[in-house]
Amino acid sequence: AGITRHLSSVSSDRAALEERGVVIDGTQLVLHNESRYLCRCAECFGASSNQPLHTNDYSDVKISEVKEVQDHFISLHWDDGHTGIIPTSQTGAYGNGYKPTPSSRNYDLSLRKNSVQTFWGSPNSGVTKRFQYGDVVSSSEKTKEFLAHFMEYGLGFLSNTPHQPDDLLQILKDLKVTPYWDNMFGILSKVSFQSDPTNQAFNNQRLSAHTDLPTTHRHPQFTSSTV
Repeated sequence: AGITRHLSSVSSDRAALEERGVVIDGTQLVLHNESRYLCRCAECFGASSNQPLHTNDYSDVKISEVKEVQDHFISLHWDDGHTGIIPTSQTGAYGNGYKPTPSSRNYDLSLRKNSVQTFWGSPNSGVTKRFQYGDVVSSSEKTKEFLAHFMEYGLGFLSNTPHQPDDLLQILKDLKVTPYWDNMFGILSKVSFQSDPTNQAFNNQRLSAHTDLPTTHRHPQFTSSTV
């Protein structure tokens, strides 16, 4: 509701910058920091996921210029240096540009249909296929190919990824699987061998596939780890 109240059509070319924010068509006020969260440019908003691509804090950001009024968007420049667009219609709420219809296979995979998923009990060539990180993040189509593989097999291997601990968050952004959330272990947790462990995850014994905290936290949709 906080977003949709700003999504009515603009009937004129007028968009006035005022002290509290931008007034659209003389009737609707969008606050400065609120407008920054609403940005639907390709840098801020995922055209395929229809989700924000970051979790930045824009509480102190202000609009510095109204650049252009379009059919479904207003182009703004903010004092953090970013130029983008905010929606003025329901069409604009889903981002700018043409959205191609996904292939029937990718659509079925997004719905997790059993008929297109591979349930495996032993390794096979599909499960163990390796993807090159640089190739996967080089284009949206290659990213979709990797994520489709992940959805089909429930597992995906990436080679030659950045390997510093904090790089994992950048990898998630590059794969467009944000936003991510914190849990009781933090956003990033390091699992290492301990001589006298209090948890099976920290010893040198085999740890079977499992889901952490199944009754106390939302199941992760995408779990990443580096070795």
